[in-house]
Amino acid sequence: MRTPSGRWLAAVAGVVVILVAAGVAVAVINPPGASETFSEDTPEGVVQRFVVALQERDYGLAHGYLSDELKKTCTVAHVEETGPWTAERFEDVRVVLLGKEELSGGRTQLRVRVTEVNVAPPFGVNEFTHRERYVLVQEDGEWRFVEPPWPIGWCPALTPPEKGG
Repeated sequence: MRTPSGRWLAAVAGVVVILVAAGVAVAVINPPGASETFSEDTPEGVVQRFVVALQERDYGLAHGYLSDELKKTCTVAHVEETGPWTAERFEDVRVVLLGKEELSGGRTQLRVRVTEVNVAPPFGVNEFTHRERYVLVQEDGEWRFVEPPWPIGWCPALTPPEKGG
């Protein structure tokens, strides 16, 4: 005959097994990179490649996606200083386009959903989702950020952005 503490321990072990199985199922159903891949000559593609460049710690490439004006205040060193947490904290960052709007001055605004994924055995997959806004413009035939893009958020010598944009 089992004791009450033995039954309790068996129940806890059963819950842990179910949680691990659920985490594995989420990872299989929603594998890394499951979001749509956009062409590199579109604003959406630039956003994806910028985030991937930060994730891969290629700060020179990430800096190259900034507009000429933004590069004056946001150096490669600043991008390197503010970007590494993306690579350190998360194994996968997925960007999904939610909306696109043409603004004045040839600028394009993108609203995206960013999902940051971290696998934490034995407890499964942790995901954190948030929305971000990017504003880009074409310079010399290529799309470039005109505002500090997430996760940078700000650049020296620029006034911090107002909340709620």
